[in-house]
Amino acid sequence: FLVLIILVTAFSLFYFLFQRKIKIYAFRMQSYRSKYIENISQAFGSVFSWFPYLLVIAIFLFAFSTMISWSYYGLKAWTFLFGKTKLSVYSYKLLFLLFIIVGSSVKLGAVLDFSDMMILAMAFPNIIGLLILSKEVRVDLDDYYSRLKSGVIKRFK
Repeated sequence: FLVLIILVTAFSLFYFLFQRKIKIYAFRMQSYRSKYIENISQAFGSVFSWFPYLLVIAIFLFAFSTMISWSYYGLKAWTFLFGKTKLSVYSYKLLFLLFIIVGSSVKLGAVLDFSDMMILAMAFPNIIGLLILSKEVRVDLDDYYSRLKSGVIKRFK
C-alpha cells in the first residue's frame, strides 16, 4: 500500500513539474498517431501498388473485430451490474450504437483520448481489488511454493 502511495505521489509531482512538456509531447504524439496509417500506406504503396487496398481491408477488419469484442465484454459487465433484463440489454446496445455514431463523427484524437481515459478508469477498481485481495494472493502463493518444494506439483523444464 505504501508503494502505491509513493508511486502516485511521484507521478503527480512529475506531472505538475513537467506539465507543459507533457502537453507538447502529447500533442505531437496525437498528430503522429493520426498520420501513422497514412505513412505506412505510402511507404508500402511505393513498393507494392496493391498494398494500400490490403491495408484498408486489414484496418476495417481490425476495427470491426475490436468493436465486436468490446461490445461483448461491455455487455457482460453491463448485465452483471444492472441485471440481464431486456431493458438493460437494449439500453446497453443503444448506448453502444450512440457511441459508435459519436466516435465516427469526432476527430480521431478525441476518440483515442477518450478510449485511453476509459481504459485508465478501469485500472483503478483493479488496483483497489489487488490491494484488498493481497493477503489472499500471498497465502495462495505461499501454498503454491510449499507444494512445489514438497514435490506435489512437478516442475517441468
